[in-house]
Amino acid sequence: VKMDATTGLRTSIFDIVSLDILNILIPLSGVHPIVYFILYSLNKIWGTFIHFNEKIVSRIPILEHVLVTPGIHHIHHASNTLYLDKNYGEVIPWYDKLFGTYASQTEAPVYGTSLVKEEIGFWEAQLHEFRSLQKDVKNANGIGNKIKYFFMPPGWHPGDITGTASYIQKKYLESLAQKKSIGD
Repeated sequence: VKMDATTGLRTSIFDIVSLDILNILIPLSGVHPIVYFILYSLNKIWGTFIHFNEKIVSRIPILEHVLVTPGIHHIHHASNTLYLDKNYGEVIPWYDKLFGTYASQTEAPVYGTSLVKEEIGFWEAQLHEFRSLQKDVKNANGIGNKIKYFFMPPGWHPGDITGTASYIQKKYLESLAQKKSIGD
């Protein structure tokens, strides 16, 4: 799997529900349409830039403190254990740093997902997570657990956090520390 500018163009058909409705509300809230159009266009251009192939643009150290660069954002598309659920930002890295979802590159990213390893086709790519969520909610005991599936992190199950990225990362780091202490 490779990373290039087309990666940023491959979005969900459901983005219209979450993103486009919000984008319609912004000019309706009083932001001048010209200002909105300029900022929206710059965001889309920058969003394409940060998905460039890392062989063309790898790291831009000076900018990495104030803007999300390709080197920062590529981690978001990696399946490496340390990079799961990291670097969501497209423009500024501060929110990821504030919420503990920022990761610096410490190893080469392996692009793809941690669960789906083969090509699954357009429609399955759009729907498989919704089907999985539907199955989990249907099989959950009690209304509270059913509702939690919509708010808890991916991989969470009632009474079981072993599938969440934070738990997997914690165990991975513990195993690295243990290997290091055995090697010392």
